[in-house]
Amino acid sequence: MVRKKIINNTEKKEKNSITISSLRRLVKNEGSNLVSKDALEFMQQKLTEKSIEIVKKAIQITKAEQRKRVSGEDIIIATRLLYS
Repeated sequence: MVRKKIINNTEKKEKNSITISSLRRLVKNEGSNLVSKDALEFMQQKLTEKSIEIVKKAIQITKAEQRKRVSGEDIIIATRLLYS
């Protein structure tokens, strides 16, 4: 039973993160062919944390307006409120 919980936590963590391959492709598209795994993992962690923060704020906005669906505008407003 404990093993199953560990597997589920691992699966959840993977679902909630930006993939290393996507970040590597982003860095390569911006002009750098080489980037360390440590740099990619750090970017992955920080971008995932910030994304979750924005989504939580957008959900608060949505609920305050008594809606069920988070819109792109909610994400924009949440980002502005958090980082402006």
